[in-house]
Amino acid sequence: MKRLATVLSALTLSTVALGGCVSMGTDYDPTAVDQIVPGTPMAEVIARLGQPNNRMTLANGQTQLLWMHSTGTAWGTGEARSVALLFDAQGKFVRVVMTNQTDMR
Repeated sequence: MKRLATVLSALTLSTVALGGCVSMGTDYDPTAVDQIVPGTPMAEVIARLGQPNNRMTLANGQTQLLWMHSTGTAWGTGEARSVALLFDAQGKFVRVVMTNQTDMR
């Protein structure tokens, strides 16, 4: 009975600790962004990074895709990162528009 109480206590603490974590956005791999070369098709980029969080078609026919991901804990720590990529009117990668990474510790 004492062992059962210990196991239940450990499970309860684990549930509370994990319940204090939050994650939002598409959890993309930032190192994969560095491997994308000009001319890479948009579909291939999406296959590597996952679905973007935002898509904007520009007046000149180009498309900008934005990936964002953030995590946080009940203890006030977390991380946020984002990347915006530009594609030409034919859907080929042109360049990285911006990247951002912030650690909150």
